[in-house]
Amino acid sequence: MKYKELGKTGLQASVIGLGTFEIGGSSWWDPVDRRVAVNTIRNAIDLGINFVDTAPVYGFGQSEKIVGEAIQDIRESVLLCTKIGEEFSGMNEGRFHYNHDGKSVYTCLKPDAIQRQLEESLRNLKTDYIDVLMPHFFFDDPSVGQIDDIMESMFRLIHQGKIRSVGLSNVFPNHFQKFIELGQSKIACVQLYTNVLDHGLMSNDILKQAVAEGISGVGINCLAKGVLAGAFPDDYQVREGSERSESPWFHDGRIARVNQMLDSWSALRDKHGVSSASLSLAWVLAQRGISHLLTGVTNFEHVLDAARASEIELSVDELQLMTVSASALRIETVESLLEVAAAKVHAIAESGRPVAIWGGGVTLDYICRRLPLASCNIVEVFDSNPKLSGQIRFGRKIKSWAQADPIDPSTVLLVAIPKPPEELNAILKSLSIGFDSVCHLGYLKALCK
Repeated sequence: MKYKELGKTGLQASVIGLGTFEIGGSSWWDPVDRRVAVNTIRNAIDLGINFVDTAPVYGFGQSEKIVGEAIQDIRESVLLCTKIGEEFSGMNEGRFHYNHDGKSVYTCLKPDAIQRQLEESLRNLKTDYIDVLMPHFFFDDPSVGQIDDIMESMFRLIHQGKIRSVGLSNVFPNHFQKFIELGQSKIACVQLYTNVLDHGLMSNDILKQAVAEGISGVGINCLAKGVLAGAFPDDYQVREGSERSESPWFHDGRIARVNQMLDSWSALRDKHGVSSASLSLAWVLAQRGISHLLTGVTNFEHVLDAARASEIELSVDELQLMTVSASALRIETVESLLEVAAAKVHAIAESGRPVAIWGGGVTLDYICRRLPLASCNIVEVFDSNPKLSGQIRFGRKIKSWAQADPIDPSTVLLVAIPKPPEELNAILKSLSIGFDSVCHLGYLKALCK
C-alpha cells in the first residue's frame, strides 16, 4: 500500500481510503450485516488501508458506531475522517436540507452546533480526537453559518486537541477560496466527485486551487455508485429512494451500456490481472491533483479490489482509452439530454417571461448546478414541503401553493420535483392553477448530480 501526506499536515494516509456510507445502512442502501461490516474494516486495516471516512448522517449514527467498534483497540493505526453540519436530532436548526427515513435533516454549521455534533461523533467513534473534520455541506446562507465562524470553531477544536486538521466537501470554488485563506496549513484535503464516467463534472477550479495550495484532492464516488465494478446485470432494477436511484447510470438502460464499455476494457484488465473495479479506481489515482481516494466496501473482495488499485500503473495510452470511451458514453446518454433542457431554459430566460419554480429543495439545488435557472426572470418559488417555507431561493422566499398571490397568466412554470412529467401534469390539473407553459426539470435530477 502506498501512503501520501494529506495536505501539509504531516498525516500520512493510504492512497486508498474506506468510504463507509453504504456500511451505515438505512434505506439508502441494501442491508449490511454489522459483524461483516466490522470485519471488513478490520481486514482493510490489516492490508495497510489506514484512511477511514465516515459521517454522522450515514445511517444516522450507525456508520460511525460500526467504525468505532472496528478501530477501538487500534485507534492509533487509523487516520479517521468524519463530518459536521448535517443535523437530524430534531432541533431543526439551520437550513432544511431533506427528509429521509422519517428524519428531517438540516444543515447547520454555527459554533454551538459544531461543538455539539463533534461531541456526538466522538462518542459514536469511541475516540477522543478526529484526524480530519470537515463540513459535510456548505450553503451560502446565514442560517447555516459563516465561513469565518466555522474556521474559528475549527481552530478552537484543534487547540483543544479534539481534531488534528480540517477537510472540505460539497463546496463551491468561491467558498473554497475563502476557507483556504482562513484555514492556512490546517486544511488537509478536499473531497471531489471523481470517476471515469463523470470526470467532466469535477470542479477544475477547486482542483487547481487545491494543487496550488498543497491541499490533497480526495476522489469520492470513484465507482459511480458501484456501476463501474461491473457487478450489476443489464436488467438491474434500481430501488426507488435508494442512493443509486440518484445516479443516471442506473436508469433508462444505461447499466447495459456501461457493461458494454467495461467489456471493451477486457484486454486492459487481463494485462494488469485486475477487476473492472480495480482498473476504475486506478484511473482515479492517476488524475492530476487526486492523491487519495475513498471507495465503499461491504465485503473482503471489495477490499482486495481497492487495495490492488494502488499497485496499478496505467500508461498514458491506457488512460486515454478509458477516458475517451467513457466520455463518449456520457455525451451520448446523459449530456445530450441536459443540452436539450439547457436550451429550453435559455429560451425561457431570453424571452423575459416571468417564471415560477415549483420545488425549492435539494432537487432544485442539484438542477441549478447544471441548468441556467438563475438567468430566468423568477418571480415566485413554491414547494409542497412546509419545512422549506420561508427559505430563500433566487432571492425569493419559498411559499406553499396556499400562500400564492395571483400569478401573471403568462408565467412559465419550471417544475423541479423528481416525478415523471405525466404524474406532475395530473397534480397540476388537480390544483387548478394555470400557466402559460410548463417545463418539467425534476426528472433530470439524477442527470445533474
